[in-house]
Amino acid sequence: MPILRDDQNVQWEYHQQSAFPTAAYPQDWIIGVDGTIQYENNRYEYDAMIEVIERELAK
Repeated sequence: MPILRDDQNVQWEYHQQSAFPTAAYPQDWIIGVDGTIQYENNRYEYDAMIEVIERELAK
């Protein structure tokens, strides 16, 4: 998505190239319960993602 919105409906442009220099797909992002990025990767790593999700759900 090229545009992200926050709770105040302010638009911010998202530049994927700065996230991963290769701009590869897929890109996986897990946002934690505190609103911070807990996991980011441009490879599919099922076990690592499950670990992060379970840790966040336990909080």
